[in-house]
Amino acid sequence: MPTKYHLSLILLIIALTLLVYYDSFNNSFVYDDYPFLVENPAVRILTLRGIISNFIDRAAASSSERLSKDVWRPFVTTSFAIDYRLWGLKPRFYHIENTAFHTMNAILVYCITFLILKDALAAFIASLVFAIHPAETEAVTWVSGRSNVLFLLFFLLAFIFHIRDTGYKKSVLNRALSLVFFAFSLFSKEMAIALPLVLILYDAHFHGRRSLKTYVNNYLPFFLVGAFYLIARFSVLGTIAQKEEWWGGGIFANILVTLKAVAEYIRILLFPVNLKIMYLVDAPKSLFERDILAALFIIFLAIFFYLANMRRKEASFYILWFFITLIPVSNIVPFKAVMAERFLYLPMIGFASCFGMIFSNAGSNPRLGTMSRAVLNFIFIAILIFYGAATISRNCEWRDEITFYAQESIRSPKDPTAHYNLAFAYGKEAHRYADREEGIADAYYGLAIKEYKEALSLKPDSQLAYAGLGNVYNELGFYDDGIKNFRKASAIKEDSDIYNNMAVSYYRKGIFDETIKFCKKALYLKPGHANAYINMGNAFYAKKEYGKAKLAWLEAGSGISGADLLTDKRMKEAV
Repeated sequence: MPTKYHLSLILLIIALTLLVYYDSFNNSFVYDDYPFLVENPAVRILTLRGIISNFIDRAAASSSERLSKDVWRPFVTTSFAIDYRLWGLKPRFYHIENTAFHTMNAILVYCITFLILKDALAAFIASLVFAIHPAETEAVTWVSGRSNVLFLLFFLLAFIFHIRDTGYKKSVLNRALSLVFFAFSLFSKEMAIALPLVLILYDAHFHGRRSLKTYVNNYLPFFLVGAFYLIARFSVLGTIAQKEEWWGGGIFANILVTLKAVAEYIRILLFPVNLKIMYLVDAPKSLFERDILAALFIIFLAIFFYLANMRRKEASFYILWFFITLIPVSNIVPFKAVMAERFLYLPMIGFASCFGMIFSNAGSNPRLGTMSRAVLNFIFIAILIFYGAATISRNCEWRDEITFYAQESIRSPKDPTAHYNLAFAYGKEAHRYADREEGIADAYYGLAIKEYKEALSLKPDSQLAYAGLGNVYNELGFYDDGIKNFRKASAIKEDSDIYNNMAVSYYRKGIFDETIKFCKKALYLKPGHANAYINMGNAFYAKKEYGKAKLAWLEAGSGISGADLLTDKRMKEAV
């Protein structure tokens, strides 16, 4: 097939991908972009020492202690550090880069699918479905989705070099490049651990049976790289799993939850509506619950489709691709997210390729008449238009934090986290207006209170919601209400920041002994808490105990910034 034909298809893939994602370039940072990028000190250090630190220091992954305990993706942190050096914290460029990676992945999907199917039309359709399917927006439009687009880029490159090595151009270089890109993919996201299984699946389908020695030579190096990654990950994080317990409390319940998740994934691929970032999958108690029976029916349909295509090695390969690449996120090793649309970024290739084969084979069927062919083309174009329009609409939902969380709270009304996140976003927006438009700020604070209370109605033991409510009341000057909510939050679990915020409440009420008391509680839980030392120093200063104020401010060290002019001035006076 002429090279110009392939290039024209690839240019069309690029154009349509950019058309669908262009509007996302105006989006802001949202959700976990703040701990992973905006507030992460590690991305501000692009030196050899900083890059090494990304590999050996778990705190480099995120400014959030909660996230840094679960995530080890040193290539992603390093890529953010490069971006930060180039264009600071301008979100437009991060969105452009994510889209560029996604477009490269779509091109690689075209190349791989053509190598396997030898059908340019099927490869084009597969690549296009992969590029514009609305379920991919979480992996692409979300800046923190960088881990998805980056790991898949290396994953597909590793796969291509394996195809070359085991096929028409066997060489040490191809093998080495495949292994190197596999390692790069693992350092970008843990889902890459599925690559050795995909390679075995590919060779079993397209190269037939081979000797034991060939299997060892082909796959052992990949399993060794995977083992090295798991050991390295464990040495940095101290764990492999993100959760200590199974979903639902036991293995059987965990299996049922996974069945429901897989069925929902298939539903999302076929009918991508009501998309969201947080999915609640209730743990079933028996196989005979309605949701489980529905899930089993959907999965049995997928299995039937596989069995009907077993003799068609290309079709069976891509069906199994979908299920095998879901294994790393199927909670065999428990994850904190029971399911997520971003987990479909790799399995999507199996679905998209089956989609491409179906329409390409149907379109080339000589028994189809002119009318039937026209109907088929209409259906295909209608599906692509729906996918593209849904992706553009979904991109708009990621516009900013309030838009994003408002949509999430509508689609997940029973999820307390959705309401908490929306409340927090309202609070941040109120803070922006606090010094300029007091009426607007108060309106946003009122919305935040409403959402925090909704979160508490769904989860009465939400420490975060009580603490957030306390902060809002503090900002509004209702210090007694703030203290009441801080006490409820600390009763659930003691926290240094909550005690420090309670100290602020007492300071603003003029009760300085209580301020000092709760600053000390904060420092007991977190020695070196700079803000607690500053607030304690302020309280001592207000009590005219200048020596103690000076000592507290000195202990704060780097906690005193140029922005904290009042404290800085008082410290100088105390000195």
